Amino acid sequence: MAYAKSESVRVNGDDLRFLRKRKFPSAEAFAAACESVSVPTIYRAERGGPILKPYLGRMARKLEVKTERLIATEESANRIGSDLVLTGDWLGLYVATDRYGQPYVVREDVTFVQDGTRVEGHSEFETREGKMRD
Repeated sequence: MAYAKSESVRVNGDDLRFLRKRKFPSAEAFAAACESVSVPTIYRAERGGPILKPYLGRMARKLEVKTERLIATEESANRIGSDLVLTGDWLGLYVATDRYGQPYVVREDVTFVQDGTRVEGHSEFETREGKMRD
């Protein structure tokens, strides 16, 4: 029996990941629900990589969307990362040890701005020895 060669398509990974996370708790659960679609295939698709069209069809059926919605267009492939604007301030606390093995809390304040593919910002660490800026 001869099988027809399956066509490979590029996936709109952002849309796939968004839709998958709304219905399935993990990529593993989604792969199991999609019948014969492996976890690495799910991850490759979510990164915008190429997968076989029948696999994408199974994913679309489980997500209850049309397959065409998950296929990357040339415009969306070129746009990835170019229209992002992200600004924020974050506070991180973690435990480190000094040279004598004594634990202490390190405070990290991070500020950055991402505009498209350009990222600017800084972080400040407050340790027992004082503040450091990066």
